[in-house]
Amino acid sequence: MIQFIRNYLTRSKAIAANKLRKKKFLEWGEIKSIALILDKETSYNKSKLDEFIASLGVFTEVFYCEINSKTPSYNDWNCLTKKDKNIWALPAGVETEKIKKKKFDLVISLNRKSHLYSAYLTSILDAVFKIGTKDVCGELDIIIETETGKSPEQDLNEILRYLKMIKTK
Repeated sequence: MIQFIRNYLTRSKAIAANKLRKKKFLEWGEIKSIALILDKETSYNKSKLDEFIASLGVFTEVFYCEINSKTPSYNDWNCLTKKDKNIWALPAGVETEKIKKKKFDLVISLNRKSHLYSAYLTSILDAVFKIGTKDVCGELDIIIETETGKSPEQDLNEILRYLKMIKTK
């Protein structure tokens, strides 16, 4: 029953957010800010990921979902912990309210396991274009299916390859 409610709330938020925002496919050269969503269940090498983010040459803010932890793991990323979730284990609290006010050109979600918290977070972020590896409740504009076992850096390279192919003119 709780899972049903969580799914319903996430899907409702995604539908409402998609109705309000103006979707626009952006070419890579038009992107000035990126929100990158990672969850703790995805294994990665932080230093390689930081290097990759730095190589993009675009302002990138990382949202790391570790909702079962009491303390944040990293100081340089926005770590969302136990205090940032509600009774349904979805985003809530002071940090979530701050996140809602931020604007991005692009949201990249590396959500691999139908993680509802990440899907809800993707829905509430204000961005004109949203892309990722797994669409849970209709929160993404483009889904890039990647092979199982690839690292987040490889997934990001694949997403970047597709982003560079988009031509709007």
